[in-house]
Amino acid sequence: MTSEARVRDYLAGDAERLAAVMRPADAAEVQAETGHAPLEALLESVRVSRKTWALELGGELAGIFGLRDGPRQSFLAQPDYMVPWLLTGAAVDRHRRAFWATSRRVMGAFLEMYPVLANLVDARYAAALRWAWRLGGEIHDAVPIGPSGALFHPVIWRRHG
Repeated sequence: MTSEARVRDYLAGDAERLAAVMRPADAAEVQAETGHAPLEALLESVRVSRKTWALELGGELAGIFGLRDGPRQSFLAQPDYMVPWLLTGAAVDRHRRAFWATSRRVMGAFLEMYPVLANLVDARYAAALRWAWRLGGEIHDAVPIGPSGALFHPVIWRRHG
């Protein structure tokens, strides 16, 4: 099985394809944060983003990610930042090394463009918190978010140097 990674522009139909194979923890995270099902969350994320891409691993659609403007009113105490977001499918579990290498490359490119990035990670999603930390994210104390008040950790990445 090849672990070749390919980042490409988002195409119509990608959201439907990824929603069908979304990792359960990603689906639980978007449900807790927004109250949306996977497809609704993907389509809304694409709609509000400046740019959206798809990640293929081993020829499979493994994720959709993008960048959107940070909200003007934010508990992050960070006035100007971009929000990187990523929702993943089951292929990530089969191609972990390629996923990690691509994540490092993409986050590095984002930080070259924008000095501060921030998002929220579901406190229950240990794998996503480890991924954010390994990518240099500062993980802050969890705060209640979304319709059910689920706990989410604000994560901030800063350009260094």
